[in-house]
Amino acid sequence: MRIVHIDTGREFRGGQRQVFILHTGLIKRNVDSYLICNVKGKLFNKAKELNIKNVIGCEFSNNYFCKPLFKKLSLLKPDIVHCHDSKSLNYFIFRKNSFKLIETRRVSY
Repeated sequence: MRIVHIDTGREFRGGQRQVFILHTGLIKRNVDSYLICNVKGKLFNKAKELNIKNVIGCEFSNNYFCKPLFKKLSLLKPDIVHCHDSKSLNYFIFRKNSFKLIETRRVSY
């Protein structure tokens, strides 16, 4: 089973910390996990600094069709795509997907 996590954020706050812990934990348990995150974000920089496996940087667009993201997904052929923020989920609203789509958002008030 191949899982792709997506986070478009630039900051490193609770949500990014959560996806970072989840992705690294899955890799330690030999799950085929990939993390696609904002190439201009702190999550991407932290993952690269720590040499975390299977981290892919992406430049996300503001429209509903993000060519760089969909190209990466077509190459990875995931069984599950796990969106970790609302922007990443929006890319899939009007698409028919060949994978299971899951959303998890960390929100605190």
